[in-house]
Amino acid sequence: ARTSIRYGKLAIVKFLVILFLITHWMANLWAFSLLLVDERDGVPWWIDAFDERDANLEPKTKGTWWKKYINCLYFASYTMTTVSGSNCCPPLSRPQLLRK
Repeated sequence: ARTSIRYGKLAIVKFLVILFLITHWMANLWAFSLLLVDERDGVPWWIDAFDERDANLEPKTKGTWWKKYINCLYFASYTMTTVSGSNCCPPLSRPQLLRK
């Protein structure tokens, strides 16, 4: 039996892989933005918004690379796939995966 993949399925898989790679790169760039501003300058970081929400959680978002990455990946994917240009930020403060 010969196995064949239709062009439509191949195109969708290719699109999703490219979308994930671009989202991964954008998430890493978003996380890199934390290194561009020194905390001593007094300029607020985007991650400062998690301090109040993380009050009763361990480990904190600021202290773990994987929580930062998940939040960056969520923001990048939401921003890239949103059709409307009127949204400036995701409607949820953090991904559902990290909510308790």
